[in-house]
Amino acid sequence: AAMFDNAEGNVDVNAGSIDVDAMLSRGYTPSFKTKSLVTGPVGMSSGDSGGIFDDEEDEEEGPVFVDWTVNYDDENEFHIPNRIGFSTVDWGNSKAGFVGGKLKKKDRKAGKFNKTDLKRAYEKLQQNGVSFVETSESYNFAENLLSKYLEKIEHGDRPLVGSTFPNPWKQALRTRSLPRRGSKAVTAAAEASCDALGVSSMELYQIANPWYYIGGTSALADGMLDVISDDHSRYVGCIGMSLGRLVKLQKKLGAQGEFVATNQFEFSLTNRQALPMIEACKKLGI
Repeated sequence: AAMFDNAEGNVDVNAGSIDVDAMLSRGYTPSFKTKSLVTGPVGMSSGDSGGIFDDEEDEEEGPVFVDWTVNYDDENEFHIPNRIGFSTVDWGNSKAGFVGGKLKKKDRKAGKFNKTDLKRAYEKLQQNGVSFVETSESYNFAENLLSKYLEKIEHGDRPLVGSTFPNPWKQALRTRSLPRRGSKAVTAAAEASCDALGVSSMELYQIANPWYYIGGTSALADGMLDVISDDHSRYVGCIGMSLGRLVKLQKKLGAQGEFVATNQFEFSLTNRQALPMIEACKKLGI
């Protein structure tokens, strides 16, 4: 699932030869032309070219380097380094192959993994600039596992953690409790996530589409504002939220000087049905 997109024209790499309309058509099949990469160190542009090599020979013979760490016009205040992150959705999920103890040889062959594998993966991602991590209280033991790595592993920029207020009806079934309601449920859940993660504040707290929320959109907006004012999270966002509800939330938060920073949903080269939502989010500043 992809959370973020690149605005048209931000990175101009032979833009004149790209047929955008053809790329977005259903029958489009990309053609790839690859060259052997030049070994050894290569120089980056320090000018205004957006991180693309200035040297003509490098453009013809060497790989094109795009600096994804720069800010872009299609971003709001919330910035994810390298414009990529990773999820902990299967951390602790035995159905996805997680094993609580040591792995046997047959487990390795079956593609199973344990805490040690998760730690190594987390460390490697942090080392290579993928510092945004998305988690949720509904992801089994993900928040608790992540808290150990946040405390022990540090590389470069500090990790950016985003947790989630899950769908209240799914959460009620999972925990065998009454569905959450009202604005206070949002702030209480955000505080609990901070405690589970062992942090005083998160970078992002997202509200999953609740289908129908007891208290309405106003209660969700008030809860999101309280999450920010109580310093449980610097930014708030949504997951799979409808356009109508996004508009209402953005209007209510904007009246208090805040904004909906993100809307997470599935988008890929093989599933481009959400393309209109991407354009709508850009117009809303999301």
